Parts: sequence; structure tokens; C-alpha cells
Amino acid sequence: MTAEEYFNNGMKKLDQKDFAGAIFDLTIAIQSNNSKTIAVGIDYTVVDNAIKQYIDNTVTSINRGRAYVFRGLAKCKLSNYQGANEDCLKARKVSPTDAVVFYNCGHVKIMQQDYYGAIEDFTIAINFNNKYIEAFNDRGIIKKRIGDYSGALSDYTKAIDINPDYASAFKNRGDLKHKQKDYKGAIDDFNKVININPIDLDTLIRIAIVKENMLDVKGALIDYSLILLLDAKNAVVYFNMGNIKININLFIDAISDYDKAIEYDSNYSVAYRNRGIAKMELGQKENACLDFHRAAVLGDTKANELINKYCS
Repeated sequence: MTAEEYFNNGMKKLDQKDFAGAIFDLTIAIQSNNSKTIAVGIDYTVVDNAIKQYIDNTVTSINRGRAYVFRGLAKCKLSNYQGANEDCLKARKVSPTDAVVFYNCGHVKIMQQDYYGAIEDFTIAINFNNKYIEAFNDRGIIKKRIGDYSGALSDYTKAIDINPDYASAFKNRGDLKHKQKDYKGAIDDFNKVININPIDLDTLIRIAIVKENMLDVKGALIDYSLILLLDAKNAVVYFNMGNIKININLFIDAISDYDKAIEYDSNYSVAYRNRGIAKMELGQKENACLDFHRAAVLGDTKANELINKYCS
């Protein structure tokens, strides 16, 4: 196979989470004498030496750099952080002006929780490509993570300015506005996502959650009911409906919703815990304690507090 084929196979394996296989194929692509085919489908026998040298020094090096950085991502997924960092250094040396290389090196740093290093790499990528919407969006995500909300908002907005149909940036900006209690702004951004993708269930749930925080209980329950028309077995929706109902003392109805959440996700530990709370409110101590114990077995640490308080 040619280096191009090994490179493409490596990328497919990376996407399929076959990280060891990706490393193997990308290594062959890097080492292959035919690595030029990664870059361009040119017959080198018909170009003069000057053109050949130009291609060798530009296009080929860019793609070898990408092979290094994608191999680094695969190594990072296998917790080989030293190898990943070494590949990023090689990629940057081979492709010192390739925005894609710096963008993906940023993700290598994120996986190591080097958030400031990731921001630096995303910024370099943007400097090389000022229309790189993914770099703006992901830099915004990391800025939010470190508490730079104004910087995050600016990055999401820049991504949207570049591509007004970029749903991910609208969703992320909506999440940030929600966190800042700009509920109207959050719903406006989430509605933009729905305009782009009307059946984005994750965003529909976000809208309902914002309405809950606005104390629009009726609106939230209506939204959840509509979501169930699209996905009748959505455990998260039933869980959220149960939470609303338990907060307004509709304990029997809440239990019914938690029953459904557990039916569709038998490992939903918090649903067991909250169902136990609803049962305790109805005086069903024995059944409540069974739910608390089940939640604890599934790893819910707060359930242990309830067991100590009510079930000793």
C-alpha cells in the first residue's frame, strides 16, 4: 500500500477508536518512502527538479506533520502522554505553519489537562487560519473551563460570525449564558440550534432545563412531553420530569417518572436515590431504603448519607 493508504487507514482506525491500529498505520505512513503520495497525486517523473523540491519542502511536510499529530492523539488515548508530546513536537517541526497541526496538539494538551497550553495552541492555529471555527469554538470551551467567561463568549460569537449555521457554537454559548443566568439569551441560542437541527434532543432538553430554572414549570413539562414524542424511551427526560414533580410535592407522579427512567436505564443511580426520597415522603420507608441501597451499589455516594440518616 502507499503511504496515503496507510494514512487514510490510520485515520479510519482513529475514528473507530482502534488506537493501536491507528498508531501502526500512521507510523508506516510517516516512515514510508512514498510519503509524498499523502500530499499530492503528482507523477514526480514529469516535473523538473525545482518544482519537485518545492513540493518536497511544502505540501509533503504538511501532511507528514498531520500524520505525526494524529499519531500523537492516538498515543494520548492510550495514556502514552510522553509519546504524544514527542509526536506533537515533531509535527510542529515538520509543519510549523499548519493550523491543523496546532489545533490537534491543543487537544493533546487538553487530554493532559494542560488548558493554558491548549489555549496557546488554538491561538496559534487561529493565527494561521483566522476562519478556523473549530479552533475558536474549542478555545471557548477551554476558556469557560478555566473561568474566562468573557473570553469564551467572544470565541463562541466569533465562530458564529464565521459560520451562522455552526450549531455547536450556539449550543456552547447557550450553556455559558445559562450558567451566567442569562436565561433568555440561553433559550435564544438554543432555539438557533433547533432551527438548524429541529430534532436535536440534547438541545431540546437544555431548553426545558432553562425553563425549570426560570420557574416555568408548566413550560418545562410541556417541552419534556414533546421530547417524549420523539424519543419515548429517554431516561433523562423522565428523570427530569420526576425532579420537577418532586419539587412541587407531586410524589406519586414523580415516582412514576422515576420508574420509567429506571426502566429505560437500569443503572441510573440518581433516579433510584430520588425515587427513594419520594417514597420516604409518602411514608414508604422500607421501599425507600431499598432504593437508597440500590443507588449506593451503583456508586451514588449521596445515597449512603440517606441510608445512614433513614435506614440504620
